[in-house]
Amino acid sequence: LFEVAEGVAYLHENSFIHGDLCGSNVLIDDAMHARLVGFGFLDVETANLFDYTETAVIAQVREEIKHAGSIRWMAPEQFSNTPTRTFESDVFSFGRLCLEVGHSGCGYLWTTGFTFEIFPTQVFTLKQPYFDLEIGRPVIREVIEGRPPPRPSVGTFIPDEWWTLMLHCWEKDPSARPTMKDIINMLKGDLFKVEL
Repeated sequence: LFEVAEGVAYLHENSFIHGDLCGSNVLIDDAMHARLVGFGFLDVETANLFDYTETAVIAQVREEIKHAGSIRWMAPEQFSNTPTRTFESDVFSFGRLCLEVGHSGCGYLWTTGFTFEIFPTQVFTLKQPYFDLEIGRPVIREVIEGRPPPRPSVGTFIPDEWWTLMLHCWEKDPSARPTMKDIINMLKGDLFKVEL
């Protein structure tokens, strides 16, 4: 998760928005490092780019995919009449990704540095946020109304510090969410170095 946070922070520092951050878009390479994929919804924060020109074609594609993405990971503002992908919506999705990892029951993933020989191949796709609800309106209603998914309690391990971080990532007001840089600084702190 730390490497995912670093990757998303790197994108944000360079004015890019991932737009579809979820477990199926995180791969683990042979050296056990997290790699972000799924850049089909990559967006540019144009306020910080001087050499970016949006053509009519790019504008049309951007308009067509505004509502696209992985619904269970999308922020409430992405379901509005004027949806948009933002740095803050990536943070919201990062919180959902943390929950997805929590559902896996792989407690060692909560540490900032880990060593082990066997890595479960589907850690990131075991249970999705709101796994007990049908995809579509029931999930969208929960997200729009600001109700977080339930905290897993059986067969999983989510430290209190991580659950609190997730809740901050899921703030309904995008401006109340931490930045990815804030998240990295929190993860570097002693509070998050969980020993199992």
